[in-house]
Amino acid sequence: MSCFKASWATLSSIVNKTDEDCEVVPAGPLGDLQVDSRLIMIKDRKQRVNDAINLRKTLQDSSTMWRTIASHKSCEEFILTFLSGGSWFIKITDKLKTYKRFLRFERQKKMIYYDGSKKRTRGKNLPRYDARDIVDVRQGHQTDVFNKCEPGKFDESCCFSIIMTGRSPINLVADHPEIANLWVRGLKFQIYLNDRMQRLHDEKLWITDYFHAADTNGDGNLEFEEVCGLLQRMSVKMSRKEARVKFNCTLLEQNADKDKTKDLKGNDTLNLEEFVTFYHDICKRHEIEELFEQFASRERSSHSGVQASESWMSIEDVQHFMNNIQGYNYSKELTKHLIEKYEPKMSQRMQHHLSKNGFLLLLSSNMMNIRNCEHNEVYQDMTQPLTSYFISSSHNTYLIEDQLRGPSSIEGYIRALMSGCRCVELDCWDGDNGPQVYHGYTLTSRILFKDIIEDAIRVYAFFKTQYPLILSLENHCSIEQQKIMAQILKDNLGDMLHTDPVNPDIKQLPSPEQLKGKILIKCRKLPAGVTEVAEEDSDDEMNSTTSDDLQVKEMLNQKKKKGKIKLAPELSNLVTYIQSVSFQGFAAVRKQGKPYEMSSYSEKKALKLIDDEAGEFVKHTNLQICRIYPAGTRTDSSNYNPIDMWNVGCQLVSLNFQTPDRQMQLFRGKFKDNGSCGYLLKPSFLTDPNTSFNPRAESFPEVWGQAVTMQILSGAHLPKPEGEENSSDLVDPYVKLEVYGVKEDCAEFKTAAITDNGLNPRWGETFEFHLSVPDLAMLRINVKDYQTLTSNDMIGQCSFPAHSLQQGYRHIKLESSEGIALGPASIFVHVDMRPMSKAAWLSRRTNSSIRQRKLSGVKEMLGNSSLVVNGRSISRDSTTSDESSQGRVPSTRLVDPNEGLTLTFPTS
Repeated sequence: MSCFKASWATLSSIVNKTDEDCEVVPAGPLGDLQVDSRLIMIKDRKQRVNDAINLRKTLQDSSTMWRTIASHKSCEEFILTFLSGGSWFIKITDKLKTYKRFLRFERQKKMIYYDGSKKRTRGKNLPRYDARDIVDVRQGHQTDVFNKCEPGKFDESCCFSIIMTGRSPINLVADHPEIANLWVRGLKFQIYLNDRMQRLHDEKLWITDYFHAADTNGDGNLEFEEVCGLLQRMSVKMSRKEARVKFNCTLLEQNADKDKTKDLKGNDTLNLEEFVTFYHDICKRHEIEELFEQFASRERSSHSGVQASESWMSIEDVQHFMNNIQGYNYSKELTKHLIEKYEPKMSQRMQHHLSKNGFLLLLSSNMMNIRNCEHNEVYQDMTQPLTSYFISSSHNTYLIEDQLRGPSSIEGYIRALMSGCRCVELDCWDGDNGPQVYHGYTLTSRILFKDIIEDAIRVYAFFKTQYPLILSLENHCSIEQQKIMAQILKDNLGDMLHTDPVNPDIKQLPSPEQLKGKILIKCRKLPAGVTEVAEEDSDDEMNSTTSDDLQVKEMLNQKKKKGKIKLAPELSNLVTYIQSVSFQGFAAVRKQGKPYEMSSYSEKKALKLIDDEAGEFVKHTNLQICRIYPAGTRTDSSNYNPIDMWNVGCQLVSLNFQTPDRQMQLFRGKFKDNGSCGYLLKPSFLTDPNTSFNPRAESFPEVWGQAVTMQILSGAHLPKPEGEENSSDLVDPYVKLEVYGVKEDCAEFKTAAITDNGLNPRWGETFEFHLSVPDLAMLRINVKDYQTLTSNDMIGQCSFPAHSLQQGYRHIKLESSEGIALGPASIFVHVDMRPMSKAAWLSRRTNSSIRQRKLSGVKEMLGNSSLVVNGRSISRDSTTSDESSQGRVPSTRLVDPNEGLTLTFPTS
């Protein structure tokens, strides 16, 4: 039995192999690579350690031969080859139990297979982890499990953790440090490849996932019955007869070898590439084809005496579409580059033509997303004072479940920081082994302050963005443990910690740009000559919490009223630009407040201030930073609506990141703006010292007004709701458009439901709304599955600020409630935006209403295929279904193409 050894001779032989001996793999950061595919799994533990050491030495070698190899090959590719051979590990569970496991990485399927567990290998398939779900790989002791282990029990250089979506971290101990190093490096490279392939081939990856899930025996082929079952799971409605015709046509078109396309029972089968072709044939985007024909030129050619026609878009056609329809300003030269980028056919590119397939690729690209792709980078002015920004902020960051009994974990901090959060909270209490963090007077678990700073803050503070991070300390510790906290902060954060004394006479805070790479401590600070201060603001509404748990009630009753605490000078000296003070009223702040002082408010207190003094609140947030936190009664970690707080300019609107509710989806959608850097520049009317803006006003400046018309055209690749993937029911999707902002801008619209079609549903419904303050408005697209007897489950959603909205034909890429992209699932829309005062918009709507009432008088004429109303032709659209409180109601739509009106009538 031959085996793969990562020796110099082996690598040299791989380099010298011909193309016929190798399989081509995607290009990595160091260029294209060809890797020997004749590898087998090796379970000799000593052999694997030797292989790892040899490979490590080889990768570090600086000889002429290795430089030649590196010029053609990627080091990471050789490492992935090593991972294919597998390695032995000790796996540590959340309960600190240990098991021996053999892991190997299968690159083609992007799976990590493991065995060693007799209980889990009795089934048909070997247990596995999906490598596409890996979000991070951490070397050393950087998870809660490793921090709980007995010190010195596991060599830190042999330890690493695989962080995946939807499950707890996988904590592993390798036989040798070199094996751990290679697995960490290889899996991090695979994360890079996953991200790259996700951007380039989103749809094909989605189809591939479904294909491999249906391929239960792992032979890389699906016979007809398996294909029919897969179509149902992909929400494709098709009769068996029609599916058989398409299935056979695909086999003929691919000219497949019959011996290779039959399974052991002699049934015809489709491999992955054939299934992709089959799928594309049944899910054509007819609405995009129709759109293409509107802008395409047409060329006639003669072949064998038969007239044929081929449509394509010329440079002028594409330029007209991009500038007049999509709202860009493309020159002829830029249009040529666009065609070269998206046209798949060389013959068309040579003539500067864009084919139908090229047009589809263009419309599916990131630049045609409804979000302005320029906002994926930092584009705002980052030199304004900190008070001029909305700042991504987390509440009780250490909790990953509820507020009473849930676990505390450093994972909460790492997840928040990796998402771009710039303010995290630590509730600090005395502990036997040093300061600890947990939710006071509850049964939540406890984690060491030291572990949070060492394993989360120190490592991930600037993982996503370099703009300043705020550590919000709620301090309940004794003087002695406060000193320990200060020392931990200084030892681990070093120069990252901002400790420069603050000039008491400054008029404004520094900017995010000036504080790049710095960590600010938010806490109480001792005034000169004072030894104690008021206790930190906390969730004071927790006292009113109702709970049936007697143990929780008893702990809540022990909670003391807020009083004075002593503050260690060592900790106080670390507090600079974010000094916590008690709120004494807007007038007092205007009179004697300092820009480096800030106050925290519960959501209840903040809402009362907004109701009573919204205008004053706006002026206050221009002077000082304000932090809002959820009411203590939200023991389930639910969230409040952040819109009201942003409308008055509150900077730190803190939410429970662990709860993916509607409020958190809006929050996540807002902070994707400006490159997800965690800082968003507030509108000028919220930062002007002389502002008179009041979000509760009855009217706003007319020049701000904007009229928006959004036509929901169609959907594509809509999956079944989470948890319903194996259901035999097909989805009945409908779209909700939700508008948030100042009170008069809030609105909600809903399309009819399309029966049994998640593949390519078409709605063609138009919604109009007016934004009086577009700079504060947010839009949320919520796609749901209509159910007659139960609640309508969410299929996917997307939230974004109105100022990121792009006009023209756009795709809205859908996400799960947690913000994870749902493959190629999308909604296709047309957007029209134009400046318009509220009065002008209302006048236009009034005239439209008059026309609608006139059109409603033709209801009794619905039997005609064509109607004429007020001298205009009105066509009858297809019968659809709408919703009512009683369930689904059949209806018919009337469309007036001249006025863009759509009327929906229930069909008796």
